[in-house]
Amino acid sequence: MARRPRREDLVAIILAPLVVVLGIVAWVRRDDAGKHSSAAQTAPRLDVAIPADTQIQTGQLRNHLRYFVRRNGWPEGRAELRLVVNAGSVLEADDQRGLAHAVEHMVFRGTKRFPGHVVENYLESVGMRGGSDINATTSQDETVFHLTVPTDRLGVIDTALAILADMAHNATFDPVEARQEAGVVMSEWRSRSDAGQRFYDERTALLLAGSLYANHPTIGDTAVLRRFDVGAMRRFYTDWYRPELMAVVAVGDFDAQKVERLIMRHFAELPTSSTPRTRPTTVVTRGSAPRAKVLTDPEATASRIALWRTKSPVARRKLGDYRSSLVDVLWRSILSERLDDAADRPGSPILETEVEASSLVRVLGADVISAQVAESRQRAALELLAGEVGRLARFGVTKDELERSAAAILRARRGAVEWSDNSDDLADGLVDEFLTGDVHIDRESAFELTRVLLPSIGPQDILARARSASIDSGVTLIVTQPAHRAGAETTPRDDLIGVARLAFNNAVEARRDSTTLVPLVPVLPVPGKISSERHLPDVRVFDWTLANGMRVILKPTRFTYDQIEFRMFGPGGSSLATDAEYPSAYLSDGVIRSTGVGPLSGRLLSRRLDSTSVEFSTNVRDDGISLSGSAAPRDLDLFFQLLYLHFTAPRADTVAFRRYKERLATYAYGRRADPDAIFTDSVSAIVGQHGPRALRRGAGFAASVDLQRALQFWNARMTNAAGFTLVITGDFALDRVRPLVARYLASLPGGAPEHPRAAGPSPLTGVVRRTIVAGIAPRARTQIALSGAFDGSNEASEGLSAAADVAELALMNSLRERLGGTYSASVHSAISLLPPSRYSVTIDFEASPDRIDSLVTAAFAELNRLRTTGPTDEEVAKIRAARTRDRDGDIKSNSYWASELLWHARMGWPLNTIATHQDDVKLMSRASLRAACDTYLRASEYVQVTMYPKPTTTR
Repeated sequence: MARRPRREDLVAIILAPLVVVLGIVAWVRRDDAGKHSSAAQTAPRLDVAIPADTQIQTGQLRNHLRYFVRRNGWPEGRAELRLVVNAGSVLEADDQRGLAHAVEHMVFRGTKRFPGHVVENYLESVGMRGGSDINATTSQDETVFHLTVPTDRLGVIDTALAILADMAHNATFDPVEARQEAGVVMSEWRSRSDAGQRFYDERTALLLAGSLYANHPTIGDTAVLRRFDVGAMRRFYTDWYRPELMAVVAVGDFDAQKVERLIMRHFAELPTSSTPRTRPTTVVTRGSAPRAKVLTDPEATASRIALWRTKSPVARRKLGDYRSSLVDVLWRSILSERLDDAADRPGSPILETEVEASSLVRVLGADVISAQVAESRQRAALELLAGEVGRLARFGVTKDELERSAAAILRARRGAVEWSDNSDDLADGLVDEFLTGDVHIDRESAFELTRVLLPSIGPQDILARARSASIDSGVTLIVTQPAHRAGAETTPRDDLIGVARLAFNNAVEARRDSTTLVPLVPVLPVPGKISSERHLPDVRVFDWTLANGMRVILKPTRFTYDQIEFRMFGPGGSSLATDAEYPSAYLSDGVIRSTGVGPLSGRLLSRRLDSTSVEFSTNVRDDGISLSGSAAPRDLDLFFQLLYLHFTAPRADTVAFRRYKERLATYAYGRRADPDAIFTDSVSAIVGQHGPRALRRGAGFAASVDLQRALQFWNARMTNAAGFTLVITGDFALDRVRPLVARYLASLPGGAPEHPRAAGPSPLTGVVRRTIVAGIAPRARTQIALSGAFDGSNEASEGLSAAADVAELALMNSLRERLGGTYSASVHSAISLLPPSRYSVTIDFEASPDRIDSLVTAAFAELNRLRTTGPTDEEVAKIRAARTRDRDGDIKSNSYWASELLWHARMGWPLNTIATHQDDVKLMSRASLRAACDTYLRASEYVQVTMYPKPTTTR
């Protein structure tokens, strides 16, 4: 992240408007611990407007187009540009259903000044990547075009704004391009054809019933899409792509006044319509009576119950609006905590829960309270879910709960301030301001508003909010479940409302909160020794070796104020387990996350961390064990204590483990209905030759996990610190970290370093092709995995990554842009360090079943071209530019340095070579890239698995 100025430097710029507004009241702020002053308090005036961001330059052109410009320094050298069109699929005529989205696609297929693929070719030539940097989204209410561009040359922003201006009114809708793009749009529709999307469509139609929204989903009508009527698209474009319905947003590392002038120059030329159509406001009528609906799908993987309470959104313009949003956040947080506790109880009928705010369409939102249900326990789950909601509505919140949730929210927003506002987030906020009227609030202002308004929120506010979510307040109860599952529980629809109402109204006792704060490490370990230290000035890195054999690599930075990143790795991993031990070893990280460490179970430890800046995760792989996370300097002690406890004190919590096994079994059982899960598991089984280490997600694998075996494996690895490497990057001083390393890491026992071993069958050789049949949607999917021996050098790693990049670029141009056969083709590279080291390049794409084979042939033809004749000069330039831009952004990122330092340490490469990566990219040539393609894109040894849908049956 970017360097952030200290808080005192920001006051005059950002906080001054807020201070002026809030200075009219006598208000005593809560300190960071969330304690109230005993002095008399006066509530802030809630009718005062939220202070505007004074850094935003906004205006309206004579053609009524609005613009928002804001300078922002992170990420450096980047600008986020948006063209916002206040028109989406809800405005389509019957012959246009789905064409609002198609128009968005066609705008990228050529305009008068930028015909064909000039737009994408130009942006890729300056280092931007399609999909992540060049994209657009269409919803029922609006269409937004996104461009991310470099700012080191003002001419690039100038050209990008000219492109957006031409997109706004000069799209050509070339029939030849339309024929190609029609296949892409249909492929996108196919990619969404799964149980989740079908449930989403049915649920949305139910919640929006009676309105135009219900009959105008964004993806549209397949009959209309197959016609892909250019005339109907032009008509939609002419009717709704008008400057009075548009805004331009520009946020980034640039001179705001110069960019404002460019916007005026390019967009003033947009003509207004001589016969404008009035954009109608679509109304959704909300019912007051509760209702229920049971939705089933043969590919559903789990049963879920959800309570949807729809509500009209309130624009966030005044302090009172922001305070109401904080009450909502607190209510959701407290209810979520209670439901999580309920899900963790032995024998609970719910496995996972979620409480969230959902935006259905612009004029309608919803509170959503949902839970995944244990097999055949639907009624009990509904009683528990509605009962907890009713308990909070009847008895309210305890003082401890409210203070803990308020402190966690304040701590999180304080922590967010220390990270620079990302230009992407700021641009999205300004898009929302144009479309909804919500005042844009940056992170600093959000923290100040939260700090001032939280103390005015009391238990009575949470109680009132909880009572507004009663079963009889227009709740829609939606059950989603697999179809035709033997033994599945079914409850009549009318009975569902009765069960929920009874449970909500009959909550009989208030929840008693008994959370206590206990020390994580009651007896501190005796510090150990740091046996050697060296400094690498080229990369400003310090390299320590501890007496127990652990290595600690430190890079103090000022990239981001108050942020520290950690990466730790110990080689060996689950490859060291026997076949019988393997399931328990491989999933031991999940076991530990559930059972916890030291005095706290996984759930209580997670809650303890919620009120801190600490993020912490573990991961067991075949080649090693990793522990990683981040923290602010104030929580350094806590982070090191967590590391120490994961080495020394994993818990044998049998109750938590039983719940973990129940969730694991349900997850594994449900995967059997998901065609994508079947595909992924089939690929793993084929590559792993159906050995016991290949079937990691099946029910048998889950059933084999044993608590004692998992702990034995974990302890065997963690009682030997030798071979582990910890990397620390960020805002810290060596003198602050040194005693923590000595106490919590150097004190650990050492030994002989472990190494991964060859496990399982030998790699497949030659060409292996398999087909499977799964799924009911008309879509096919193929995965091609090329592989071979890897020499372990830095140069080989760079070549492998570059070859994958150019392969993806070539396949997207061929399979999507030229042939119109797929929505996306992804190419990923990987290195396995299990002996002997091997590389893999995996190609993955979907298509219509009748086109998948011809596209596979085309894909191999592209790979052969890259290997033999080599990439074109244009492809080389695009890859070089993209990788240069990536490194430009990465070089001032703590997470990048943490990951690179650890990877170099694992591979045995000199750490100071990280500083030369940018030079390596600049030296990339057509010859070097062709050589990399020849090495890593060979089709002499690969595994190809293709999935076709089940045959349709006719009666």
